[in-house]
Amino acid sequence: MGIYDTPACLEYIIELNKITKKVIYFGHSQGGASILAGMCEEYNFFKDNLLLVVLLAPASRIDRFDSYILDFLQKIDLDDKFKKHKIHEVFPYDPDVIDLNLKLSKFYPTISYAFLELTSDEASSVNCPDRVKVYFSHFPSGTSRQSVTHLKQIINSGKFQKFDYGPEENLKIYNSENGPEYYLNIIKEIPIILCGGLNDKLTQIKDIRWLRDQLKKNNIKFFSYYEFEMMGHTSFMLNSNITWFNFVLQDIHKIIKEESLLNNDILSNKKNISNEKKEEDKITPMPLESEENIIKEIDKK
Repeated sequence: MGIYDTPACLEYIIELNKITKKVIYFGHSQGGASILAGMCEEYNFFKDNLLLVVLLAPASRIDRFDSYILDFLQKIDLDDKFKKHKIHEVFPYDPDVIDLNLKLSKFYPTISYAFLELTSDEASSVNCPDRVKVYFSHFPSGTSRQSVTHLKQIINSGKFQKFDYGPEENLKIYNSENGPEYYLNIIKEIPIILCGGLNDKLTQIKDIRWLRDQLKKNNIKFFSYYEFEMMGHTSFMLNSNITWFNFVLQDIHKIIKEESLLNNDILSNKKNISNEKKEEDKITPMPLESEENIIKEIDKK
């Protein structure tokens, strides 16, 4: 994802936006790990296309965790069972399951909170009920079996490492029998804001601090680190109190000002846009009726 998917998304955003040459990237959990992996592998591309990176509870190194559900899935070797039965998508999108989740979160919210506490959060009561409903309206959405296997490898090794294909394949790909660790030392010029929650049961603060220490060694030109009390893993998306985000916004404004993005890049790009044909730049909004039809078609599937 960090090498192929994320760069493709960035290129699409920049091409479509036409206002700024660089993107502010927010990565939560695996999204944070993906961008870190991408920067380690394709640093020059990300340096040219990222204004800054905001990492929210990134799942880079997971030396230990208190997630009961993740512990259970690891003990039963879920990924091996999926591989045996040739199942490539884990927890795929299922409208019936999502409908059940929505009903549970609406009429029996304690069940939704209990699930979050068993999975990732110490105290999910801090989460906003309406946001919890939105969250479960998209769960499950599916992931690849290989992503689950990679997560298991990272947990077992206690390292932020590349995918382990086995000794024979590793020798062909990495020239090493083991999956090598990602070389975080290469990240120097891309500004980073790193945030962790003290009530996170999945990416615990111990591992977030480890990542902080690794990145601080690099003397990154701008690096901020925050630890937030009463914040679990999903709190960065669902918390009722979002005052924590003010700290992140202050840093974002500071970086934008230092990079002179608003004064230089945007103005120069606006001139380029004005010189292009209006027809090429115009994006026609989708009528509401069409949006409703699309939603209905998705539900049918």
